[in-house]
Amino acid sequence: MNRKIRIKTLWNRGIINSISLISKYIYARSFSLPYTLMIEPSDLCNLNCSICYTQKVKRKRETNFLILENFKKVIDNVKNHCVYINLWIAGEPLLNPELEKMVEYANKQNIITCISTNAMLLTKERTKNLIAAGVDRVIISFDGATKESYEKIRLGAKFETVVENIKHLIAFKKNKPLVSLQLVITKDNETEIHLFREMAKELKVDEAYTKTLYTASQLDQETSRKIISLIPTKERYIRKVRDRMKHCLARERAAIQCDGTVVPCCFDVQTIYSFGNAFNENFREIWRSKKYTEFRKNNEKFTKSPLCSACGCNRDYTLNKLL
Repeated sequence: MNRKIRIKTLWNRGIINSISLISKYIYARSFSLPYTLMIEPSDLCNLNCSICYTQKVKRKRETNFLILENFKKVIDNVKNHCVYINLWIAGEPLLNPELEKMVEYANKQNIITCISTNAMLLTKERTKNLIAAGVDRVIISFDGATKESYEKIRLGAKFETVVENIKHLIAFKKNKPLVSLQLVITKDNETEIHLFREMAKELKVDEAYTKTLYTASQLDQETSRKIISLIPTKERYIRKVRDRMKHCLARERAAIQCDGTVVPCCFDVQTIYSFGNAFNENFREIWRSKKYTEFRKNNEKFTKSPLCSACGCNRDYTLNKLL
C-alpha cells in the first residue's frame, strides 16, 4: 500500500480512531508483536486463473471456510496490537457468506480491514453489505485491460461482469472503501499497461498498480513450467531476486489459515511451516514460541526455505504504481 493510500485510510477513520490505531502500532512495535495479520476466509476459489499457483497445489486444510466464531476468537486475542488485517490468503474471500460480519466485528475493534477479490461475486448486494460493515480497502485483481487478455488469464471470469461490479462499488462508496486495481504482468497483457492505466482512470478507482509474476516452489514441474512460460519478455517486467531479508513480511506479520493454522506468510498455502492453531491457543504465545521466534530470526531460511527461494516480497520491484 503506498503512502497516499495509508494516509487516506487513517483519515477515513477519523481523528480519535486514528490516534488509537497509531497507539496500537507503537505498542506492537515496542513489544515485538505483529501489527498486521492475514486471515483466510476461504481457501477455495471460483476461478482457475492461469497465473495463480494457490489453487494448483495440494493443501492440508481441515476445513475450507473460516467461521465467524473462530474469527472472533482471533480478533479478541490480537485487538490490542493489531492495526490492519488482510482478509485473504489462498482463496476468494467473497465465497465466505460471513465475510461481512467478520469485517464488521474487526471494524468495531478499530482494526483496518482489506479484502482482495476477483470481483466476480461482488454483486450490488454484497457491495452494499461490505460498505455497511465498514471495509476499508478493496483490492481487485484485474489482469487484463481487454476482454481477450483478461479472460485468457482469469479463467471462468467475465470481463463485462467485473467492470460493472467495479462501477457499482465506486458508485455506492463514499470515503471508503479505497479501491485498488491490480495487474499482474504477463506475456498476454504486457502491451496493455497504458490501456490499464486509462481504464483505471475511467473507472475512478483510488489506486492502480502493476505487479510482477512469480511462481511457487511447491508446484509440480509441469504446472511450474506453464506459469513460467507466462513471464513477460520485457526485462523491466521480470522479477529479479534481491534482498529478501530486508523486505521479508514474515518478520512483522503472521498468516492464519481458515482452519486456524498459523503459518509465516501468505506464500505458505501448502502449510509447510505450522506454528500452532489460533483457534485453540493464545496468539501471543504462538508468536513468541521458541519455534516461531527462531524461524523469524533465521536468515539462512532465505536461501534454504522452499518458500523464501521463490518469494516475491521485495516491494521495491514487485509493485509499480500507476495512479
